[in-house]
Amino acid sequence: MAFETQTLDDAHAFAIALFRALLPELDVSEFSHNWKWLRTMAGGTYGNQAHINAVKNDVMPDTATGDTADRWGGIRGVKRKTASPARKAHALRFTGTPNTPIPDVTPLTHVPSGLQFRVVGGSVIGPLGNVDVGVIAIDVGSQTRLNAGEVLTLQTPIAGLSDEAELQLALDEGGDDAEQDGDYVPRYLQRWKNPPLGGTQSDFQKFATDQEGIAAAFCYPLRAGLGTVDVAALHAGSGAFRVLTAAELAMLFAVMSTKRPVAMKAFRLLTVVPQPVNVEATLVDDGSIASAFDWDDASPPTCLAWNAATRVLQLSGGTRPATMQANDRITISDGATGRERVIDSLVGPDAIMLVADSAADVPTPGVSTIFSGGPLVEPARRAVQALFDSLGTANPDARRYGPWEGNLRPSALGRAITGVPGVLDLGSLIAPSATVVASDQPFPNDGTIGLLIAGLVLIRKAHG
Repeated sequence: MAFETQTLDDAHAFAIALFRALLPELDVSEFSHNWKWLRTMAGGTYGNQAHINAVKNDVMPDTATGDTADRWGGIRGVKRKTASPARKAHALRFTGTPNTPIPDVTPLTHVPSGLQFRVVGGSVIGPLGNVDVGVIAIDVGSQTRLNAGEVLTLQTPIAGLSDEAELQLALDEGGDDAEQDGDYVPRYLQRWKNPPLGGTQSDFQKFATDQEGIAAAFCYPLRAGLGTVDVAALHAGSGAFRVLTAAELAMLFAVMSTKRPVAMKAFRLLTVVPQPVNVEATLVDDGSIASAFDWDDASPPTCLAWNAATRVLQLSGGTRPATMQANDRITISDGATGRERVIDSLVGPDAIMLVADSAADVPTPGVSTIFSGGPLVEPARRAVQALFDSLGTANPDARRYGPWEGNLRPSALGRAITGVPGVLDLGSLIAPSATVVASDQPFPNDGTIGLLIAGLVLIRKAHG
């Protein structure tokens, strides 16, 4: 039978009724001495019932909250995840003298809040006087999820660099607050329902993902021989930013080593090696104006000359395509990313000036083919990127270690692209032409494992 807590008024009314039944000659009218005394007693009863109700909830693991939930989780070795730092690849733009190095872990401060951040990976100022680098917070929690446009300031000036760097992208990866009961309770209940079974794949995956900042883990049984287990772990996020640093690997290994079965011969945390894969695809739009490409690239021009200082691109053939206009978009066949660039203005009969963009693809004279951009290009590229970010570490078809997908399959790319609103069909998948398998190195290099990430993702219009 469910325990129901009375309201204060209900408890008071019950006390008055009982008092009248037992002592009918005494006055219990409103605001009389007995009425007030019974009101006080009802308050105590009400508080005690509320306490009993809270104890009833805390005494069961599925309704426990706060410290009691921590105790229930701790019994099964599942700790509440702590707050994590926000991070983002290629998000922070530095400006300065070309070729000035930006060291890894360079510390910065967000002056309005006092929050601290650091550079990830380091870089060098490009020929246009700027470069976009990865950044991660030193502080933790949702407060570190800064928006694009916020400015970070170098804690120690660096010669050749501006003291201030601006976020080009929001820091929307990581930056979680300490795990709340709504997430924590179901997670430790899962451990109660499915307790460790002496070292199964799911055990090792849980050992890893129970730790702060670990979004996914992949277990490789017997990969290094009988009695061995290898594990690869990843952050949430995109591309190479999913990969753990050496320090993070060491911390995770120290925790997981205490949980492995005593009879295990060897346990390793693998170093994940990103492997960029280029994707080139043509698509058929649905024929609507909203989906139409910007200009007709049925006979695409090539790059005859490129002036990085003026951003003027001279096209082959002596004249531009007739349908090409200012504010139209282009893509570059051999760029680093496949991102669109925007035409700032038309120059002469055969050239265009591009809008300044330090992180944009750069054409190569005599090599680059120039294609039209359009409203479907970036959505299709994002769909392909999301597919890459859903992949786990290497899991070759020739030697399957578990149920996760670690390969890039043409069929999956086709589904991702055709799932974009406005795309009627896949024209052709030029690259890759076959399933791409992430690297699974044999001994003695088997301490690493591959992870496929997006390289050049070039999306263009299908013709014919």
